[in-house]
Order: sequence, then C-alpha cells, then structure tokens
Amino acid sequence: MSLAARDFKEGYKTTYTHKTFGLYCAISMEAQQDELHGIIDKLPAAMARSIDATINYYASRTFSRASSASEDFITGGDGVALISASHPLKGGGTTSNTPSTAADLTATSLWAGINAFYEMLDDESKPVRNAPSTLLIPHQLEQKAVELLMSDLYPEDANNATNALRKRKGGSLNYIVWPYWIGSVDSDCWFILGDKAGWGKDYPLKWYWRMKPETESDNDFFTKEFMYSVVLRFSCGYTDHRWIYGSMGA
Repeated sequence: MSLAARDFKEGYKTTYTHKTFGLYCAISMEAQQDELHGIIDKLPAAMARSIDATINYYASRTFSRASSASEDFITGGDGVALISASHPLKGGGTTSNTPSTAADLTATSLWAGINAFYEMLDDESKPVRNAPSTLLIPHQLEQKAVELLMSDLYPEDANNATNALRKRKGGSLNYIVWPYWIGSVDSDCWFILGDKAGWGKDYPLKWYWRMKPETESDNDFFTKEFMYSVVLRFSCGYTDHRWIYGSMGA
C-alpha cells in the first residue's frame, strides 16, 4: 500500500454583505376621508411590486453583470468576474467558464459550453463532476432557445440532421427565461447552469435572507396621517464559479 500525505489548502474567502431596503408612505387625514377611487387600498400591492423589483434587480445582476469584477456583492472571492477565462486555481494555473472569444447563443457555442462543463477543474486541477442542466436566457433569446433545445432536426441548416442537443444522453437542457431583469441590461447574454443534485446543499449560487419583508402600519398621533412601511434585508452572490458557464454575447 502506498499512502501520500496531502495538506488542506485554504480556499478563497467570499464575504456576503447584507443590504437593507425600506419604503414608506404617509397619507393625510384629509386624503383618507376624501378617498373616492380606492387608491389607498392599492398601496400594499404597489409596495409588494417594489419589493419584487428590488429582489429581482439584485438577484439578476449576478448574471447580467457576470463579466464584471466590480460588483462587490457578487464576487466569488477569487478576484475575477463570475464568468472569466482566467479563474485562478489554488494549486496553480487557471480554469475557464466562458468562451475564449465572446459568442452569441448558437448550436455550436451551446455545445462548446456543454463540453466545457465536463472539463472544469477543481483547485487541484482534477475534473469537477458537475453536469450541465439549465440554460438561463433573457426574454429576447427565448425563440432561439426553443429552436435549439426542442427541434427534432438540427435548427441551423437545411440538412435535416438530428438535433443532437435534444437527443444527448443527459437529455435536453431545460431553459429558464428571466423576463426584463436580464434582458433590460444585456439582450444576448446566456448561461448554462450546473445540476443542483451534484452539489447537494453546497450549491454555490446563494441567496441569504437576513430579514424577510416586514410591513408595519400606524396612525400618527399628532398629524393623523396614516403611515405604511416595509423593510427587508438580504445578500446574494456565489462561493464558487464552477456551477456556471456563459457568455455576454458577441
């Protein structure tokens, strides 16, 4: 028997900084008494939409700003952007989770991404057993995704070849459209996400609730104004880059 000694190496440190958001409104006594059109009753729903917009804005920036290393709340600890061709490895060298040249979503680029998933390396340059599962896209690419993933025949020429993306052994990728939130920033970005089953509870994409939305209402004793407020705290980001492959488009 031959045993080799190995020391644990310290990984990259990822810090999650909670953000606090709040919103309130005040309605005068006169406005309450003279209300004729049910506007006041619509306030809770309007605030709920604001909460939803805030959550989606920050969560989606993990993707819409995936090529930027300047977003303090979405950095993964290794000092480079989420999708990068030069993620440093603790054992030396680098690994990539993006095309060497930015590429639009096509059958060729999608296959390259699938193959790249199986070639991802851990910090000791060993293969990561992580299968591609989901294609995440802005709403502008939904037609393209349907053609690539659901056509029986190859969708990008007239040769009537089998669409291998649909027939691959692992099955066709699922696709998820994130309307507006990604597409309003970049209409041609696309991302392949890894299967959560392979990570268990340690899936690197994170969302932490420090304080879920809490509402409060009261009447001011002096002014008789009706006051309504909502407060929430959260942080989001990722602890490792090996769950994603993507491109911001050509």
